[in-house]
Amino acid sequence: MFLLGLAYSCWQANADTENKKELSMRLQNQEAIIQEIVDECSLKQDRNPDTVFMEWRVKLEKAPTLLRPFQIDQIVREARGRLSGAG
Repeated sequence: MFLLGLAYSCWQANADTENKKELSMRLQNQEAIIQEIVDECSLKQDRNPDTVFMEWRVKLEKAPTLLRPFQIDQIVREARGRLSGAG
């Protein structure tokens, strides 16, 4: 019984480590996307930023990024906040 508990603990620790790595990768990917959106809005100042945000929402919804709708909302909100803070 002790060995079974020990094996489960090791498996759980490994699963937790994998989940943390996956979350870290998602956050890094989201950071890259946010920066790309901010850069695009900054470069295309003749365009309405809301148009850029809508285009990015469509891209992210179609892309196989495994992003959920609330994650897309978070990305766009963060990009919008950075642009508001910079402007």
